[in-house]
Amino acid sequence: LGLAIGVVPLVLIPRLGEIAAVYWSCFTYIAGFALFAVAGARLGFDTIYLLAPCLLLTAGSSSWSPAMRSLITKLYAAEQQGVVQGVLAQLGVVSTLPALGGSALFSFFISADAPVYWPGAAFAYAALWMLPAAGLLHSVYGPGMLLPARSLEEQKRIDAQAAAGAEPLLPGGVELKEEDSA
Repeated sequence: LGLAIGVVPLVLIPRLGEIAAVYWSCFTYIAGFALFAVAGARLGFDTIYLLAPCLLLTAGSSSWSPAMRSLITKLYAAEQQGVVQGVLAQLGVVSTLPALGGSALFSFFISADAPVYWPGAAFAYAALWMLPAAGLLHSVYGPGMLLPARSLEEQKRIDAQAAAGAEPLLPGGVELKEEDSA
């Protein structure tokens, strides 16, 4: 699983592009944690067989952070990258807040006071945290983000232009002009 988490972003992001990789990672995250939520329940069948798809789906979601960071950093000029990286680091700290709620849910649903024994409640909670992100992605990038937006060669050309200091592109390939940023 660790190898998959390290390798999947290296394969997925160049093939799909950052926008589609973020979108698909978001939905594999939701699906994986929704399955984890059911895998711990007592449903009358052996839910242990759900663990393999759960692990595969969560490995697929490993492209979320690198693709999202790449998208964000491409929107800012080189002299602003320090500030951008500082904000991204703080977002990493803020992302631990949902874990507090998940811990409380897990503790409650395995206690004797719980209405049902459901250790997977924390995983359902984690999946629910991604739904607003999926909605926001869809509202910003639209339905076209489901498919790779450009060929691998075109993506390499755009990445080379960005590395050479060309103006960043907004969603949809629109160039940022001086009068737009004022």
